[in-house]
Amino acid sequence: NSNQELCGTDKINYENYETCRNDDWMYISGTWWWTLSPYAGSSYNVWNVNGGGFVHSNNVRGSSGVRPAVYLTSSLSLSGSGTQSDPYRIG
Repeated sequence: NSNQELCGTDKINYENYETCRNDDWMYISGTWWWTLSPYAGSSYNVWNVNGGGFVHSNNVRGSSGVRPAVYLTSSLSLSGSGTQSDPYRIG
């Protein structure tokens, strides 16, 4: 989240929910998606984000999409166009 002073580094901050959701670079309104993180409370659930930006656990049999993400620091560079013949390269 780009507003870490107000929101911290996670979504579990209901006091400032709307501001924190709107400042989150991964939020896409109306889009449901899975994270790669399992939910410790149940072997059948993982964390997902619903269309309103809420993070919660859900059964893995659902039909949400997957959004892989990579956070790059300013000391790294990204090259390539992302195609099969010119894949992304991190250096």
